[in-house]
Amino acid sequence: MHATIVHILQRGAFRYKNVGKDSEGRFSCQKCSSSYKRKTHLIRHIDYECGVEPKFHCDLCSKKFKRKSTLSTHRFLVHRVH
Repeated sequence: MHATIVHILQRGAFRYKNVGKDSEGRFSCQKCSSSYKRKTHLIRHIDYECGVEPKFHCDLCSKKFKRKSTLSTHRFLVHRVH
């Protein structure tokens, strides 16, 4: 049985309820084939990665990133900015 995700709008933010593990004990995305060991990783995937345009833009070049941490790493390694 695949994990089911019910989005409930509460105070302007989505909360995820009824998220369960699949037959292999992993949390699976219903939109793609990604699966995760932890529920929080699935939620991060849904919020920032799966079918979502990159939200984080480098102000020093034209690159875009889906995660803030990836942008920070890019700025440090490529532009040498902390």
